[in-house]
Amino acid sequence: MRGVVFDTSIWIEYLKGNPKYFNVCQELLENGRVFGLELIFVA
Repeated sequence: MRGVVFDTSIWIEYLKGNPKYFNVCQELLENGRVFGLELIFVA
């Protein structure tokens, strides 16, 4: 896997410490595999 972009729902679960998401997210963050984007507008 090269990298991923987390949507808001993933960030919320990560920040709440949800064990279903936290460990995977933490590993991706520590390995520099999470990319950030500028503001995204959805119509």
